Formats: sequence, C-alpha cells, structure tokens
Amino acid sequence: MNRRLVPFVLMMLMLCLGQGQPGLAQVNYRLTGMLEIVRHSSGTYPILRTGDGRLFNLTGMPLAKFTPLEGQNVVVEGSARQGDQLTDLKVTSIAAAPIDPKAVVLPPMKPHQTPVKLVSQRPPLYQLANVRWGYIPGQPRNNDNFRFVKATLDTSKVEQAYFVIKPFPPEWIAAHSLMYWSLKPGGLVSETGEQASGIFLSIEAYQRKDQSYSLIGGLKNTFGSAWIMGAWEDYTTQSCEVQNEKLFLYPLKLTQTQMSTLLAEAVLQASVDRTGEFYHTITNNCTNNLIILMNRVLPAERRINLWTIPSMVYNLRATMPIIVPKMLMKKGLVGEPLPEVNARNFRQTFGFAAPPSR
Repeated sequence: MNRRLVPFVLMMLMLCLGQGQPGLAQVNYRLTGMLEIVRHSSGTYPILRTGDGRLFNLTGMPLAKFTPLEGQNVVVEGSARQGDQLTDLKVTSIAAAPIDPKAVVLPPMKPHQTPVKLVSQRPPLYQLANVRWGYIPGQPRNNDNFRFVKATLDTSKVEQAYFVIKPFPPEWIAAHSLMYWSLKPGGLVSETGEQASGIFLSIEAYQRKDQSYSLIGGLKNTFGSAWIMGAWEDYTTQSCEVQNEKLFLYPLKLTQTQMSTLLAEAVLQASVDRTGEFYHTITNNCTNNLIILMNRVLPAERRINLWTIPSMVYNLRATMPIIVPKMLMKKGLVGEPLPEVNARNFRQTFGFAAPPSR
C-alpha cells in the first residue's frame, strides 16, 4: 500500500470503531478508590484516593454528582490529557463499588513487561529496580524467563540517544517505537557489578497472560500501559536473535545536555504508577509518549504538536511509528537512520561478545 494513504486508512479505522469522535481522550483510566470531598475557602473539590496512595483531582461532572458518594469506595472511568499529566481526571462515569468477595481473580500480567521502579535519585545518579537484564542463564529463552535486577544509572554518561523503529506484520501499517541511549562505561551498572552498553525504554500494551496484542484491541481499553527499561543487550538479543526482527535506529539531533535530560525524564515518567491506565493504539501508545518526552526537553518553538485540532483530532504524524521518523527528520530532530540492525549483524554493530554456549 502507498504510505501516503496510511493516515487516511487509520482515520477511517478509528471512525469505524467509534474512536474518531470529537473529544477523543488521550489517556483513558478505570480506577477504584475512596471518594473524598475537599472543602476549602477557594472552593469545593472532589478527590479520588486509590488504595496504593495515588490522588486524582476529579473534573468533568457537577459537584452534585459526586457528593452522594462521598466517603464511599467507588469506581471511576475518565481520561487524563496525556501521559505526563495524570493528576487531573475528567470523569465520564462514577458509581459505588462495594467489595465483592466473589470477584473474579484475573490472570497475572506477563512478566517480561514488568515496569521499572525508581528506588532513589541524586541526579545524575538514579537507583532503579526491575531493570530488565536479559534471559535467565540456562533457561529457555522465552518471555517467562527474563532476569530483572537493581541497577545504578548515571545520566551524565549518555553518548547518543536514538529513536528506534521495529516493524512487525503487517509492516505497511504496523511497527513498534522505542528509545535507546548508548552509554559510556559506568553508565548502567547492576548491583552485582555487571555493566550494560546502553539502556532502552519501551512503552507497551501491558497484557495479562491470557491476552495477545492487536491493533484493534488497543482501541478498546483492553490493555494496561507498561513502561519497560533495561539493558540494550537484552532488547537486541530478544528482538534480533530470538525473534528474528529488525531494528532501525535514528540518532536524535539533540545537545548532550538534552540527551541526558531526556533519559532522566524517561526514568521519572517510566516509574509512575500507571495502574488503571489503558494503552491506546492511537492516543496513548509506544510512539506518542516518546514525543511527549522529547517535548519536555525541547524549546517551545521546536516542540511537536500532538493535536491537529486541540482535544478533538489527534495528530497521526506524532503517533504512528511508520510515519513519525519522516516527520522528525523534516523538523531536524533526527538524522539519517543507521543501517538495518538484524540477527546477522547486531553483535558486530554494537560490539557485543558472542553469546555463551547453551
């Protein structure tokens, strides 16, 4: 298919599925928690307090809709504006949620998508947990057998940052985006002293063990949102060697300070508790969240507009992996891509040692 037709095809897909209506939300949520009404001299405000300690300001409905439920356990559905602005929730529905002792126990989440955690920070040093670090030695190389470690990240040791594209079928429309930072020695060190040559950020549709990802499913509040960080050796081994996929790396044309700050912003946003947040194929996906991160380090005049019509029509050129690199190149934010990285050349490309015999 002619790639010029891709935005049109995607827009038609959204319309057919009821996703192209005015007021399209970017980050959808379903949350359970205690409803509180804060009465202050400046006004009266409904607040949702979740069981894990998060607070959300609730808007979008008259106060009279909230007050009868004050002090009760409620389930709230609504939306936040974007992935780095999650404190204000525009509510579309709210109802009492009594505890049900017969509630169905859902299958566990897929372990290889475990999100990273920030343990402590003293910039440029960040202590992280749940850093993905390759397959467990001696075990089958599949998604149930990844190793997760604690590690120290030094964002001052960034060499280069890359916007990465990984196509998957059907390649004319589908791909995954991620970011990769190459690091100087000592940039990422596990608690046992192992070093990584770089770190990746992959924002994925967080799936339960009985789920499989699909573009259509991603339009229907089916999956959670997982921000995964790990050693670059991990990602390239999984993608290139085990899954026989290819990667295309576009070097970001940012200053050294911007690239280091971008990595720090990635850590802070990746470690946000996103329980109850839904991944969305168009408006809360692997790509547009990377653009949001980039906007946090770009001057105002170089930031990328996420909306074609504010809060109504989303800018597909800022969210679709197969067309975003061309847009970034046009804006002077990335350079020409490196040669294709694949199973045949990834170890040579990044200077990785040969794998141990299994």
